[in-house]
Amino acid sequence: MRESMLNKCPVSSYDQVCDVFKKELGKTPDQVFDDFDPVPIASASLAQVHVARNRDGQKVAVKVQHTHMTDTAAADHATVELLVNTLHWLFPSFDYRWLVAEMRESLPK
Repeated sequence: MRESMLNKCPVSSYDQVCDVFKKELGKTPDQVFDDFDPVPIASASLAQVHVARNRDGQKVAVKVQHTHMTDTAAADHATVELLVNTLHWLFPSFDYRWLVAEMRESLPK
């Protein structure tokens, strides 16, 4: 089952996961956790999930965002902003401009 969950979604390599950790935390997964499984248990379009054991010995799930997300985030935001503003101009009652600000907050930076 684990393989079927991963075969249709992007999977970041362990090196990419380490790069995300270094960029965000200044440390590798092995420096943050007592144990970190380099193979994700699940992956989706935005992120993947790894099993780890924290310093207290608790088993935890660690969600790691895919590195390609930061590459496309600005273009995705610009596209949504253009579409929402155009639709609002054509149909003033269609006012979803709030979505643009919300999307800006939730997309990777």
